[in-house]
Amino acid sequence: MPQPVEVETITKLIFSTPTGGDTIKGGQVQTYGPVDIDRFDRVRVSVKHHPQLPPNIAIQIRPETTQGTTQIPLTPLIPNLVAGASDSVVYPVPGEKLTIVVTGIGLTTHTGTYDLLVYGSR
Repeated sequence: MPQPVEVETITKLIFSTPTGGDTIKGGQVQTYGPVDIDRFDRVRVSVKHHPQLPPNIAIQIRPETTQGTTQIPLTPLIPNLVAGASDSVVYPVPGEKLTIVVTGIGLTTHTGTYDLLVYGSR
């Protein structure tokens, strides 16, 4: 009779904003990466918006592959995260590298702080 095989899942933090978070104003765009993701089967992008005034933030990803230098267009991941909220999205690895784009939504006079973490698992 076949014996069950135990498969070990390995999860690793592969990117994070500085301790205490990063700040953004309405209308501002922050770009992070590229982050190497080719060793992983899945990627989890987690963001926590500190409880302050807006701006809200939008998170998009741009997977990239060196196979013919193809760049896949920005994909909306978290379209409108309000102050004090958090979200996490897991998806299959779509390429070899990942660029993350954070956009401040709202008035340019408002500044918000957020934590952004990217985990890879296999």
